[in-house]
Parts: sequence; structure tokens; C-alpha cells
Amino acid sequence: MKAKEYIQILEAIFQLLDEGVHVIDEQGETVFCNEAMAKLKKVDRHDSALLRALREGLSTIDSRQICRSRNGQEMAAISSAYPLLSEGRIIGAVEVVKPVRQVQKMSDQMPDIAFLADRGLDCYLREIETRLIRSAMQEHNQNISRAARQLQIRRQTLQYKLRILKDE
Repeated sequence: MKAKEYIQILEAIFQLLDEGVHVIDEQGETVFCNEAMAKLKKVDRHDSALLRALREGLSTIDSRQICRSRNGQEMAAISSAYPLLSEGRIIGAVEVVKPVRQVQKMSDQMPDIAFLADRGLDCYLREIETRLIRSAMQEHNQNISRAARQLQIRRQTLQYKLRILKDE
């Protein structure tokens, strides 16, 4: 396989991710930006983790940043950035950004513990699983493969759980 084909494969994989991926070269020019990242705009670009990784060679892991979506809505995001090295020299940097709304949405959908406390742990866990599945299916327009990827379970497992939910 040629280098160009490897690059095409990697770009295709990065496009599948829900997280934003941004790669810059040693001049700070964008080399790659997936669709998820293109939807976000950093509010403060001069202090970004990506530029620190490039200029100072420092990795930043799970840093909170403010981003703005295409429609102008501000949102918190978790960002990690790493310098890209070749033979000990910084040749670029990569940043991965995950909107906090994904985590917050799951938290908001958690069932009320007091309400389920008298029903037992099994009932509580079943309710959490049901809400997570329904949320993932809604977020991905009923696409089982994408919802399963988000939930980090096999597609067949999700299909089985959906059949059980349908029967309840």
C-alpha cells in the first residue's frame, strides 16, 4: 500500500469520529481538520492547547475550552493536544476536542436516584441503560451502527437490547 493510500484511510477514519480532530504543521497551517472539528470555532485561539503543543512541545490533556458552533452558540469542550515529533523535532501538533454537551446530556438524562431507590439497583441500572440507548438512537437518527459506536457496544448487542425494549 502506498503512503497516499494510508493517508486516505486515516482521513476516512478521522471523519467517522464524533470528536473534532485538527492537525497543523510546523508553521501552524492546517494539514487536516475533520468535519466534527470544522463545526467548532475556538473562542480564544491565541491561548489554544494546539498552539502551545506546537510552540512549546507541551501536551495538554483534558483541558476545558470554550468553542462556538457554526450557528454562534458557545459551548464548553474538553480538549487534548499533543506535539508531533520526528527525530526529536516538533513537526506539527494534533488536537482532539469533545463538546461537553455530550457528557452533560447523558448526566441530565440520568434517572432520579430517590425515585428508583426503593425499586433496587437492577431497576436503576436498567433505566440508565434504556435512557442511554434511546438518547444515542435519537442523536444518530435511529442509525444502529453509529449509536452502538457511541455506546461502545457491538451493533448486534444494541439490536438485541432494542428488541427487548420494544417488547417491554
